Amino acid sequence: MLKKIYFLMLFMCFTNQAIAADQCAAWGCISRIENLVIQDSGRILINTPLDQSIVNCKLYGNTYFVVSSGQPRYKELYSMLLSAYLTKTKVQLRIVEGSTNCEISYIRMSNAYK
Repeated sequence: MLKKIYFLMLFMCFTNQAIAADQCAAWGCISRIENLVIQDSGRILINTPLDQSIVNCKLYGNTYFVVSSGQPRYKELYSMLLSAYLTKTKVQLRIVEGSTNCEISYIRMSNAYK
């Protein structure tokens, strides 16, 4: 019985580490935000310190994910991005796969990413 509990706790530790690891995949990235730029048009540009070239979209300027000013919940997305940037908190940046400018679909903040 003690072995089962030990293995369960060990599994939970490795699972949390896997979830928390900085990574980019076809769907987007989990990382801290390295740069946050707001253009005159209101477009928000985001990049991470990771190799983002593996995401399934065309990065804006070969560097950035994008939140367009006309996007639903623009103010809420901007608020989350600014909060994550200022506190150096990891976020999940989920992209619209296949999008021309790597449009952000949603942003997720989680204690699991610490």
